[in-house]
Amino acid sequence: HLLRQRMNRHESFTKPAFGKKKKTKNGGGDATNNNMNELTPLRSLVGKCYGPRVVMGCLSQVEDGIFYLEDPTGSMRIDLTAAVATSGMFCENCVVLATGEVRKEDGIFEVSALGHPPAELRRQTLEATNATDFIGAAQGGKHVALRPRDLEELKKTEKKAQDERFVVISDCYLDDSKCLRR
Repeated sequence: HLLRQRMNRHESFTKPAFGKKKKTKNGGGDATNNNMNELTPLRSLVGKCYGPRVVMGCLSQVEDGIFYLEDPTGSMRIDLTAAVATSGMFCENCVVLATGEVRKEDGIFEVSALGHPPAELRRQTLEATNATDFIGAAQGGKHVALRPRDLEELKKTEKKAQDERFVVISDCYLDDSKCLRR
């Protein structure tokens, strides 16, 4: 739900109030509803839902080579063969935005574009969540708002760790020769 809330705060997914036109970032012209995307819950794609849609969900692979998208409302099989991916790494259980249409003949969501949710500035997230410490690192495991001194300490720690790196490995079976060839 946090990601969906964040997406609803992003300018590409925010509906103009009372039909007003939104100003574009570059300062020129107006952005009409054509530039606004609406996230469609997967449950809404069941039945007669035709035309391009934008969905957000968790990428999963139930069977080898058969992918599904899951969100809190349900799951749907997807076809990634024609998808154009944005930059980034896609693996099972990552949250993605997918644009596409439900095929009439088999009800599979055919993805035309696949990407990650857009980033949000730290300041915006802290303001929107009241600086909640979701992992409880600063308060001994409690989910409470971070105090200003906690935020300053976290910033100092982050600056010290300039050369730190994370390595993310997903579904890497070293005993499988097919995995090692990749």
